[in-house]
Order: sequence, then C-alpha cells, then structure tokens
Amino acid sequence: MICPNLIYLPGNHDPETLFKVEESPKITENSINLHLKSEIIKDDLLLVGIGGSTCDISSKEEFIIHTMI
Repeated sequence: MICPNLIYLPGNHDPETLFKVEESPKITENSINLHLKSEIIKDDLLLVGIGGSTCDISSKEEFIIHTMI
C-alpha cells in the first residue's frame, strides 16, 4: 500500500453529510475527515481543516473547540 492513511477535507461541492463531524462517512478504513479537526503529520507539521463554503461555523470558539479535541 502506497499510503495507508487518507486525510480528506470536504469542499464547497461536497454533500453536507461530509460536514457533520460525528456522522461523516469513512472513505477508507483509515480515512480521516479533517473538517473542524487538526491532525499532527510530523513534529513540526499540523494540518487544520475548515471545509468548503457550505460549512456553517457560527463562531471562532466553536472551531477552536473542535480543533482542540
């Protein structure tokens, strides 16, 4: 396997189900939906995801709470 983990971020043309963090479908067994989350890739590399234009984040605090989990 070339890349065992798949990290994806839904965009503005993806269905709204991809923006529901708890209900987001798994694309592969090891896939991670990065929407409203963060993922450490290496010691000095952190990916933070904010999905496409259909994303509804009502406040900065909501985003910060999700990314700290």
